Amino acid sequence: MSKVFIFKSMSLDGFIARPDDKIGPLHDWMFKERPAGKGSWEEAEGKTERFFAPEGVNRDILMEGMAVEGATVVGRRTYDVAAGWGGKPPGHGPYFVMTHEPPPEDDVSRAFTFVTDGIESAVRQAVTASKSGHVDLMGANVIQQGLRAGLVDAIVVQVVPVLLGQGIRLFDHLGTEPIHLNRTRVEAGPSGVTHLFYDVVR
Repeated sequence: MSKVFIFKSMSLDGFIARPDDKIGPLHDWMFKERPAGKGSWEEAEGKTERFFAPEGVNRDILMEGMAVEGATVVGRRTYDVAAGWGGKPPGHGPYFVMTHEPPPEDDVSRAFTFVTDGIESAVRQAVTASKSGHVDLMGANVIQQGLRAGLVDAIVVQVVPVLLGQGIRLFDHLGTEPIHLNRTRVEAGPSGVTHLFYDVVR
């Protein structure tokens, strides 16, 4: 059975990045010590266990999510900010990038499928390509589109103990109708991170 989910780190005041797209301290829980240098992801050859180094519950939850052989739908803005992860995006499945105009084909872009006809099409293609049927939505705009369209089954949020004050909100532009959630799990991790698990009520 397919499952479309969200797995995001968020500040206590609801932001997933600063206005300039930088994540600041929001992903610090994923590391014992943050990798130095711009090319550190490429040096890890896209292997999550070589790049990330969380501890305790943080490690269990991150690796549990990373081990899923699913697919990911990501927005073009996230793709551009991450520079396509050097052609080796995180996880163990295909990536689908929502965009109005695909980039020129090169060694990086060939690692992705570009979708120009909307969130429903992107999710449908991702479900078909996913070995497990699981699909992760990545990027605020894609997540919001998925929630508005009623495509999301589950939400996992890592609430990080910081107030950013401004930036890109995770739960914004969702319309006027409430989206009801059922909390299924709560875990307190090192560094003050609280992992919240919800199912979306249909």
